[in-house]
Amino acid sequence: MQEQSIIEELKYFTAKEAKKAVAEAIKQQQPLIVTSEMDLIKEECEGVKLIIDSLNNYKELKAEIEEQNIEKLNYLKLCLVLNNSKKCQELRLAIKNDSKYPFITVDWETDILKSENSLSALRKAVENASNIIKIKKDIKKTNVGNNFTSILKQMVKTGYTPAIKTGFERLDEALGGGLYDGKLYVIGAISSLGKTSFALNIADNIASTGRDVLVFSLEMGKYELMTKSISRGTFELCLKEGMNINNHQALSALEISDKFSYKKYSKEKKEILQLAIDNYTTTKAEHIYISEGMGDIGVRQLRETIDNFKQLGHSAPVVMVDYMQILAPYNQSLNDKQNVDKNATELKRISRDYNIPVILISSFNRTNYLNEVSFESFKESGSIEYAADVVIGLQLKIAGRQNWTESKPTLNEKREIVNEAKVKNPREIELVILKNRMYKAWNKIIFNYYPQFDYFEEIEKGFLL
Repeated sequence: MQEQSIIEELKYFTAKEAKKAVAEAIKQQQPLIVTSEMDLIKEECEGVKLIIDSLNNYKELKAEIEEQNIEKLNYLKLCLVLNNSKKCQELRLAIKNDSKYPFITVDWETDILKSENSLSALRKAVENASNIIKIKKDIKKTNVGNNFTSILKQMVKTGYTPAIKTGFERLDEALGGGLYDGKLYVIGAISSLGKTSFALNIADNIASTGRDVLVFSLEMGKYELMTKSISRGTFELCLKEGMNINNHQALSALEISDKFSYKKYSKEKKEILQLAIDNYTTTKAEHIYISEGMGDIGVRQLRETIDNFKQLGHSAPVVMVDYMQILAPYNQSLNDKQNVDKNATELKRISRDYNIPVILISSFNRTNYLNEVSFESFKESGSIEYAADVVIGLQLKIAGRQNWTESKPTLNEKREIVNEAKVKNPREIELVILKNRMYKAWNKIIFNYYPQFDYFEEIEKGFLL
């Protein structure tokens, strides 16, 4: 509710009426001025709202505030205008000792009496007092003692909130149970290694449990993403049927997107495609939301979309951003690295402010394409190491690569080894957890990746502790 004017209308209140006025002010979230100075009631102060309370009734005023619920004092400003009398000096001391109440004093002689315009002086004094109240409240919010009860409630709530399953059992185990609300997860890999497909696997798996997923796709359109999901669905159906990997009826995303190929499909392929579409429609599509853009979506647009999503009554979503380096610049005056760092920090803030998991996909530096994944692999961003709660790197599984510093293969030899690993079907992909604030880091999981069908499969031997 918008705060009403502090100075509104001229009124006189007895002590009893003052108590009622305080209750009404709390109810209406309206600031008040409390004073003992009858001299303030003069013609030039017409339009000033004053609550005149006897200084002797200070305890009664406090009692009324307590009765109205101390937490509601966020909306109540009590500004006492005091002179230098003995009673006022006693009251100053009482106010100082009662620090939990939002009483601020305005000095009658210094702030009001010496001014040519008492009304203007009163306005200015109350404004200054209000600023001090705000500062006190802001500081109070940071004090653990004042907020410990709510912190404990949040801890209990978090303890009873189950982790969000990724659909990959060993990955969930390595992450300490799955994805958690309020955390930023960064997934990085070299170009064309399957980082988008991997994240989309997770998004579809989450959607199938009934949790909403907001996908911000800055490179691929909805159509491309859907063909990936449907293609994977056809492959999963074939695997369930126990079909041979080299003799199955699954369709690649390219086949699905090529409308001229449909006439050439076998009867079996048409059936499996329709079944995959039906499965996706009934189990996932209702909980997947895709916003697509090409460099025109930034963190502010992400916030706006999440706000709109919540206003429509949806449950808290999981957010996926593909990918970091083509998010709109946060500030045009910053260079690329500064903008990427700022966006990473803002995405972490989004995960915390909305208490949702954010999955951020990132590309790698070209200079790190042949090396093992590390924090240095992440393109244009030194802040990932600090902003993210979990950092995951995907790389080709290459035996002996960790010993390259000793064996010292040439650049061409490295490229040849990497290219051989790329053309394998399926590719062996090693997932490395570089950072995990909540659990263990440096876990490794091996996946079989079938790029033709955008399908990732965990391998039993791949989970290492």
